[in-house]
Amino acid sequence: MGRAKIAVVNSGLSVANLVITNLLQFVYRTVLIHVLGVQYAGISGLCASVIQIFALSELGISWAVTYYLYKPLKEQNHRQVAEIIYFLRKLYRYVGLFILLGGLCVLPFLDTFIKGSEEISHLRIIFLLFLINTASSYLFFSYYQILASADRKNYIFFAPQTWGNIVLVCAQICVIYFLHSYVAAIALTTISTITVNYIIRRKVIRLYPALKEYPDAKLQKGLKKEIVRYIKATMLYKLSLTVMTSSTSIFISSFIGIVILGIYSNYMIVVDTIRSFILCLINPMTAVVGEITIGSSVAEKETVYKRLNFLMSWICFFCSISLYCLLTPFITLWLGSALTLPHSTVILICIYFYVEFIISFSTKFRDACGLNAIGKFRPLITAILNIIIALLLVHKYGINGIISALLISRLVTLTWFEPWIIHRYVLKKSVWRYYLSLIGNALFTCAIAIGMNMMINVLWKSDITSFVFATLICLIVPNVIFILFMWRTEEFKYYLDKVKSIF
Repeated sequence: MGRAKIAVVNSGLSVANLVITNLLQFVYRTVLIHVLGVQYAGISGLCASVIQIFALSELGISWAVTYYLYKPLKEQNHRQVAEIIYFLRKLYRYVGLFILLGGLCVLPFLDTFIKGSEEISHLRIIFLLFLINTASSYLFFSYYQILASADRKNYIFFAPQTWGNIVLVCAQICVIYFLHSYVAAIALTTISTITVNYIIRRKVIRLYPALKEYPDAKLQKGLKKEIVRYIKATMLYKLSLTVMTSSTSIFISSFIGIVILGIYSNYMIVVDTIRSFILCLINPMTAVVGEITIGSSVAEKETVYKRLNFLMSWICFFCSISLYCLLTPFITLWLGSALTLPHSTVILICIYFYVEFIISFSTKFRDACGLNAIGKFRPLITAILNIIIALLLVHKYGINGIISALLISRLVTLTWFEPWIIHRYVLKKSVWRYYLSLIGNALFTCAIAIGMNMMINVLWKSDITSFVFATLICLIVPNVIFILFMWRTEEFKYYLDKVKSIF
């Protein structure tokens, strides 16, 4: 099977898993909110955000190990593959212990992060269960997944992850509905995490018998130093994203309240579903790009970058417009108008979504090319800037100030920098033409989004029929408009030829 076909298979199975999982998650969240209250939707997001701060110790490890696995996998150097994986296992165990100890230190002060914590029963037990689940993922077997991902065999995850999610969510729904126990529902998550990781471990070991052949393989000192150096550089990139994500939930909970966080988290469930869908499409491409960058010419790299970046721009254009037009109508139908956010907040959420993803493939391309050491302190500046701006704006602008801080800090430090790295060090050319196209695409997207939203508002009758009709319009109109404007480009012709070859 060729590289392109493997990427398509991996992406397709990831999307299928995503659709099944998120449909069940929406049912679960609906039951949770109606049975226990919206504050429990908020507490899950807060616990995850607080624990994520201690998971910063992992940042960069998986990226670095994936990058250094490309070469030995391509050369079939089985011993070195085993050496890297067992080194990863050791690092992940340290990460799991650090998360566990860090979370236990925060446990006595948990009330500090929650405005309205008196509405939550068994708060510390809930946090402890979230903590155990996150730590157990690093302590037990999750490192085997990185090997299969680097070798573009993500398809082996589909069955255990999909069935694991189905069984877990169905069990959680039953526990919430019949026992009214959020504690029991979260406890089931840890059991599921360990079980699924163990099943994947068995599959990986069968695919890579060298892991058993070299059980005591130790990484050479020179390679270990390289990987550690790469981890340090990568850590700062992921540090920014994690701090920004975590601080948003913590700020909303601390300054505005756990109920508002619950409402905001409902919106983010929808946004994260779309985000996960996009990542399902582009994550398998990273391993493909990693292979291509080994020994390829600058022209070949530029061709791959343009084609995949064009595809990412199309996806981002379509998803951002659809999100802006359908987000509030969906929440209204799902949970009721009482659990909706102001239109200004929705606009900021959608703008941030667009800004985050319009350059996301540049970030993936940089990862695959091993360029994380360049500008390594910039993401740290992003995280600090985000916290400072949020603190300055939250008292006057509330949740809009917090989201604006995310947007401003990213635009100032990362949005322009990621493409510059690729053009300067990989493509060896000026980035200014790309910047102009980036600005043009953003203005084009805004114009179409405003027009589409006006059309949807005329049709919207707060019922399922009008929502289905609005969804069909969002599926058809943005894509038709994009094709009409882009059909002459080389990248569009390339994908059109690919589609024709299938049929």
